[in-house]
Amino acid sequence: RGAHTRTHTQARASMAKKRKQHHEDDEPIVRGGTTDVLEPDDDAFDAVARASYDGFVVDAPSTLPESLHQDVERALRSMLDRGEFTHDILSAGNKVSSTFVRRVLLGKRGATYHYQRLRLFAVPWEDEHTDRDSPHRVMRRLNEALIERSAKVLSGTRHAESKHEYNVTLINYMDTERASEVELKCETLYGLGTTSVSWHSDSSLQTNSTVAVYHLYDAPERRDWCVALRTLDDSAPALRVPLQTRATYYMCGDFNATHHHAVLTGTSSRFSSTHRVGVVAKDTFKYIKNRCVEALALVNQLETADRVDSKSIQHIAEVHREVEFQWIRMFYLQGEEHAELHAGYWRGKIEELTEAWDRFELTFRRVLSKLKRGSQPPRAYAMMIYVLETIKELRDEYKKRLSSPAYGNLPEGLRPMTNSPPYDDTSPLPFELSPVLRSLRSWKQK
Repeated sequence: RGAHTRTHTQARASMAKKRKQHHEDDEPIVRGGTTDVLEPDDDAFDAVARASYDGFVVDAPSTLPESLHQDVERALRSMLDRGEFTHDILSAGNKVSSTFVRRVLLGKRGATYHYQRLRLFAVPWEDEHTDRDSPHRVMRRLNEALIERSAKVLSGTRHAESKHEYNVTLINYMDTERASEVELKCETLYGLGTTSVSWHSDSSLQTNSTVAVYHLYDAPERRDWCVALRTLDDSAPALRVPLQTRATYYMCGDFNATHHHAVLTGTSSRFSSTHRVGVVAKDTFKYIKNRCVEALALVNQLETADRVDSKSIQHIAEVHREVEFQWIRMFYLQGEEHAELHAGYWRGKIEELTEAWDRFELTFRRVLSKLKRGSQPPRAYAMMIYVLETIKELRDEYKKRLSSPAYGNLPEGLRPMTNSPPYDDTSPLPFELSPVLRSLRSWKQK
């Protein structure tokens, strides 16, 4: 405990000299009792890193073969030239905004990544879904190399049991502040300058899993792209870690659960490939297809039985909502170019999910016909009203989201496909459910 306190005291003394060099407007905001930021040249850096940042490891470029580095760089630039990197439009609370970076998700067939009310669909990297010279195959090779290297990094540490069989990689392309299409923000907690990725912890990860981040940038001699780290309880100085191009850093085991990290913008463009053990319990096509199959098994009995079973309505409605708002609308929300990028795998899967969703809509219509004729349990009316009210509220939220200027600022091909899934006179139910709800409430009163 005494050594730990002395380390932090030394850190504050070291940083006090640096703060004298800052203009008054650049002074960091005090948070949690410490405003210190340490860099590798500071005397206390190594001690603080060992004491408070256990699990953060940086690999030199030499740990991976030169041939792999070269192949990865060609692959990433090929993906950039092909237009695969796009800004994500995220929704948090009432705010809808664009990411600073452009990104694309690659991974195992059927994988997705869900964050800030947006689902990203992984472009499959398996041989059967890629051309022989596809850059996606190269990124899979990098993934395999990082899995192998992670085992060595974790061996003999308290993180030895951490999961590291990476199944997706979220690849970012980051412009300089001058070239960025989106205005970048300054880091205000510690006065660290412009960030391409603000303070955060990675989400949608399996428990006790490691994250490996490979990166490269255009001006290696400057070495000015940095990752910043801080403890969630603000018990230690933050760290500012400059990274060599082609370096890999690891956030091992529970590090992501106890720390935040940010990416500080450099003076040249940067790629980063973030390899993760993504959640598979709810974020895969296999999961949502199984949910649909289970719900479809209830459809025939619900439609043919004399009395409407409210529990069956409830179960089908839960799956209907999940399919519509977490999968189908998430896919079409990202535009025609996104759908074209995923033509080889996901577009067909979304059409398959849409068929199931449309069948659920038909079931609701047939249930409504029964309720209109009367002689049904009061709970059946109440359940159907609740189901349709909930769908209406979610569709209203979706329409409000689409009206955000963030989408209007996108190129035409990246704007939401607003009529997908399509509605017309042959649809079992209309998109706007207010008239249906009015009728249903009147039937209940009778």
